[in-house]
Amino acid sequence: MDLSKFDFNFKRAVAYVTINSAIVAAFFAIWIRCLVPDLGNSKRIGDNLAGSESVTDCDLITFSTNVVTVNLEQLTLSLLWYPQDYGPCNNDTCRATVGDIVEIFLDPTLLAGPTATNSSNTNPGDPVFLLDVVSFCDFRKAAPLYWSDLPVFQSDLRLMPWIINMQASADSGNDVFTSSAIEYPFDKYHALVNITARANTSTLRTQMVIGPLIPGFEVGTQKLSADLDSNYLRSITLKRSFPLRIYVVLVSVCIALVTSILFVLSLDFWLWGKKHPNEVLVLPIATAFAFTQLRQALPEVPTTTGTVEFSGLVHILTGGVQEYV
Repeated sequence: MDLSKFDFNFKRAVAYVTINSAIVAAFFAIWIRCLVPDLGNSKRIGDNLAGSESVTDCDLITFSTNVVTVNLEQLTLSLLWYPQDYGPCNNDTCRATVGDIVEIFLDPTLLAGPTATNSSNTNPGDPVFLLDVVSFCDFRKAAPLYWSDLPVFQSDLRLMPWIINMQASADSGNDVFTSSAIEYPFDKYHALVNITARANTSTLRTQMVIGPLIPGFEVGTQKLSADLDSNYLRSITLKRSFPLRIYVVLVSVCIALVTSILFVLSLDFWLWGKKHPNEVLVLPIATAFAFTQLRQALPEVPTTTGTVEFSGLVHILTGGVQEYV
């Protein structure tokens, strides 16, 4: 046995593995450093970031809201919300004219009534909370507000797989469905939230700040009611975060490339009788198996009957053009 030749081949194999491993490791290091930290970032949005500055209007109350859980199988979204600021707390001129109690309502029907001053419920029912104005305002001035010191509520909203459009002039014939297995990972989900507050039988104006507390999603909002409407109606749009979309697209590209390699090798064998080393055949088969298993672990894939394995792959590879161009 020629030891020098064996040593040469062994060194070549070690160098090959080292170089390729270094390339893969560098790629994943850059990926983790640049994209993965953005998965859990919380970007607060809403009425010009209401709550970043103290409100002074006598009839204005603000709420801080966070999306805490999403269940795509049952199409539900859970909000964690609490009162954040109240105008009379920062305006002594109207402090004496407001009542001692603010009634807070969450309209379960989420439907507007015939006028801008009521909802589809003629009687809003019992308030979900009675806010003691004196205690709330005095506490705000004495010390910063903390989660443990606030009345915090959790409400479940129904997610809808279509665009919420409250405009009467909207074209009803447009395709507004935005969430399905075919759309993944560019699917979107929508919900409506309607919070109303009342003091001294007068309905207050309401503002809201919404932020996500769940990784892998971005939250967008759109105000559907006018500034002077007593019923605060806002749509919430949930979509996949950019790093997650990139991850799914990369997995799909790898699956498509491996499939193309197997297709070309099959053509070489069946049409021209060209045989390939066993190592060449084993590599794409093993890679295809690995990415098939990885496909099963993709985050929050909508339930499907199998169409996502074929048509969904095509949409993933082309959907980015529709989304970002």
